Formats: sequence, C-alpha cells, structure tokens
Amino acid sequence: MALEIRKELEQRESELQRVHTLLVRHSLPGEAKLQEALELVRDIRSGQEAHTVQAFRSEFRKLKDAFERAGHLAQNLLEPQLFVLQKAQKTTKEAWAVLQQEPDLDLELQECGKALEDKLGRDSFFRDLPEIERLAGKLQAAFETIQQQVVGERTSAYTEALHQLQTMPGWSDLEEEQRNTIAGPLNRLATSYTSDISISQIRAERDASETKTREAQAKVLQLLEGERVVSLRVSQFFQGGIETEEQLEAAIEVLRQACARHIASGKRILLQ
Repeated sequence: MALEIRKELEQRESELQRVHTLLVRHSLPGEAKLQEALELVRDIRSGQEAHTVQAFRSEFRKLKDAFERAGHLAQNLLEPQLFVLQKAQKTTKEAWAVLQQEPDLDLELQECGKALEDKLGRDSFFRDLPEIERLAGKLQAAFETIQQQVVGERTSAYTEALHQLQTMPGWSDLEEEQRNTIAGPLNRLATSYTSDISISQIRAERDASETKTREAQAKVLQLLEGERVVSLRVSQFFQGGIETEEQLEAAIEVLRQACARHIASGKRILLQ
C-alpha cells in the first residue's frame, strides 16, 4: 500500500509543482495552499511505510482538494487566460491606480476598480476570467479617455505658446538654429505624445505652459537685446494679496517706479 501511495503521489507531485510555479511566476493568489500540499506530499513520500500510510489516510481530504484545485488551474491557465490576467493586473497597477486619484470619479468606475481588485485577489480567480476581462477593459477605456483629454489640453496650451513665441517682434530676425533651440521644448509638448508618463505629469506639463512661454520669450529678448533685458516678476509686488483699492493702487505704484528706474537706465523690461 505504501508503495502504491508513493507511486501515485510521485505522478501528482510534478503537476502540482508546475501549477504552483505558474502561480508564483504570474503573481496569482493561492500559491500558499499548493505549497502546503507539496510539502505534505514530500513528507508522505519520504517517510517509513507506516508513516506513509497513516499520513495519507489522515491528510487524504486535503490532498484531494489540492489536486482538484491544481487540475482546475491547469485547465484555466493556458496562454490566452494568462494574457487576460496579465492585462488585468497591469490595468490594476497602472490605470486603476491613476483613476483612484481622479476627483469626482464616477461611482460605477469606483465599483469596477474595487471589484477587479477583489476578484484578482481571490483563490477562485480562475472562475471569474470573463468578468475580470470585462472590468479591466472598462477601467482601461476610462483611463485612456482621461489621458487623451489631458493630452489634448496640453497640446492646445503649447500650440498657443508657440503662436505667442513665433509672433514676437524680432522672432524672424533670429537664426534658424536659434529659433529651433528655443522652440524645441514647446514643439515637443505641442504634440500628442504620451510615452510612459503619468496623467498627473501631463497635467503638470500643461499647467506649466505659461511659465515655459515666458522663459522662451525671455531667451528671444536676451538674444536680441543682450544685457538690456531685465525681468520683473509682477507677483512680487502683490505679495500678501490685495483686499482694497488702496492696496491695489499702492502695489501698482511700486511696480511703476521699479519699471521707471529700469527704463531710465536704458533697459528693456520683461514682465513675468
């Protein structure tokens, strides 16, 4: 009896090990239970005859469940199913992680994200593959919609920035290499590229368009005017905010005086 038990367990162990390795390799749940079954099989096979028979009798139910689970997993973790799971895992880590940070995220999408995480985390995940694929597809589509919208906003912002730059007085007087160097960063951000950057970074680039435009304009003036150009940051004259018309008039007067001093020195002022 012990010999027959060992022979049967030896045949089952290889399949158990293969499925366990598959779960570990693809970061799927349930590997701990199969690992426990593997250790049990090795213990039963390596003991004395009496131990083998006794251990098999006492642990038969646990082994039976493990073998059945391994069989179901082997049937449901072929290449097509693994591809679906890998896409779903990527969607959870990337798209859903971003969507969770979105303000006023649609309640249905919130429920989709939580459901996907839940199903991917269950030992019975292989029974929910169609639903996992559906949920992941819905979240990925929502992510791509938001991404395209933000990229479009960035493109519009930098298209306008290029227009402001290229219509500056003196722009056409620069050499082509100088124009290309100054406009290069704006040109790149005026395209619809996304690469692997996050939506938050795309938004940050969009919001920086005014600053980058002023920086580019300053470079143009510096090339045209040299040391004659000085920059004044207008915000420094309004620190602390404005609450009354008197405060507004006072701040404007200080700004006017600063400008007048530079003008008297023959400078050209670039307000930022």
